[in-house]
Amino acid sequence: MPELAALVREEPLGERPRRHLMLALHRSGRRAEALASYRAGRAHSVRELGVEPGPELRALHEELLRDEPTAPARSALQVTPVELPPDLPGFVGRKEKLQHLDALFAQDGAALGLVTGTAGVGKTGLAVRWAHRAAAHFTDGLLFADPRGYDEELEPVRATDVVGRFLRAIGVPPERLPPDEEELVALYRSVLAGRRVLLVLDNARGRERLAPLLPGDGRSVVLVTSREPLPELVAWPPRARVHLGVLPPAQAVGLLGVIAGEDRVAGAPEDAARLAELCDRLPLALHVAAARLASKPHWTVGHLVTLLADEHRRLDELSRGGARVRAGFEVSYRCLSREAARLYRGLGLLDVPDFTAWVAAALLGAGAAEGERLVEDLVDARFLDVVGTDRTGRLRYRLPSLLRLHARERARAEETGEERRAAQEREKQSESGARGEGSTAA
Repeated sequence: MPELAALVREEPLGERPRRHLMLALHRSGRRAEALASYRAGRAHSVRELGVEPGPELRALHEELLRDEPTAPARSALQVTPVELPPDLPGFVGRKEKLQHLDALFAQDGAALGLVTGTAGVGKTGLAVRWAHRAAAHFTDGLLFADPRGYDEELEPVRATDVVGRFLRAIGVPPERLPPDEEELVALYRSVLAGRRVLLVLDNARGRERLAPLLPGDGRSVVLVTSREPLPELVAWPPRARVHLGVLPPAQAVGLLGVIAGEDRVAGAPEDAARLAELCDRLPLALHVAAARLASKPHWTVGHLVTLLADEHRRLDELSRGGARVRAGFEVSYRCLSREAARLYRGLGLLDVPDFTAWVAAALLGAGAAEGERLVEDLVDARFLDVVGTDRTGRLRYRLPSLLRLHARERARAEETGEERRAAQEREKQSESGARGEGSTAA
């Protein structure tokens, strides 16, 4: 009990520790001291936050006034928010990335983690898996929101709407929420300052949209997922900035087996490996392909390989029904600038596996500096991978095959045949000139 009392003195606004202290005092026959602790906590809450204690603490106070036996486990289940989605089935690998995020709950004070990567790479799956693993460290609740930064159908959710929902989940009565947005955010940060809460913000976009959701200080942790690198958002500790790439080959095949059946995949190892590559080892595409196999037990793995090997139908096969492979690419594509989108379409017309930035300049008919800038814009938007350097030290980039097919679709839909041929001709002429100078940049 001395430890509880010390914790309450250290965090007078923390309702969970105070509830435990009140229960301990009551069970020790010190009912008057338990009631006095409630009055002290209420005074702090009203003075510092302008709100009454939460419903859990008020309910316990009423029980103590009636001198009734208490049921702390039932009360905690009723009030402490646990909003995480279910842990995703078929999660494989990512052990090192999960360990990087473990630094968040070891941090002294507020911490912020960031998981970035292209559409369908498994950002949400990683964040939810880690949040479930770390749940025991966040005694005051687990809050989850999707601000819909990348949604092809629905408008983004306003940050202050998320703030209001979080405050209600924590226990602030709706009538106590101020209408002024600045005051609402101030109340939110004041309430969080006395709590140990995990806030998962999935599918976020733009630092300015996230700013109102970030605690000012205290012991809460924020975990953000985004398709953008968000360089202005400082992850703390630094190792909690995690970039997700595609799965290694063995783990990609393992994911197919988890969903479609281990025996089925193990019985066709070469076809399974080929299927994983046709899916770019992208978790979302792998889930879709494996789910199709699971729903069609009469198909062999090789049959699905044959379907996906046809480039004209691969995205169609991976985007049937509720599958969102193409849709995920579309949303990211619409977020590009006009010139970056034009470059993306042009890169879909290339027949080479990787390239240097001068290719971008040639496709656009632009200068080298402009080409490099736009290539880096596509890297930041997670459309391009950096795959090394050529022998002159220039960076080489790669457009993954599924994105290349999507870029080619957009080029055919948005540009005339003459425009596409002109871009290809500029690229070939530039390539010939570079080779004539002894370059290996093609």
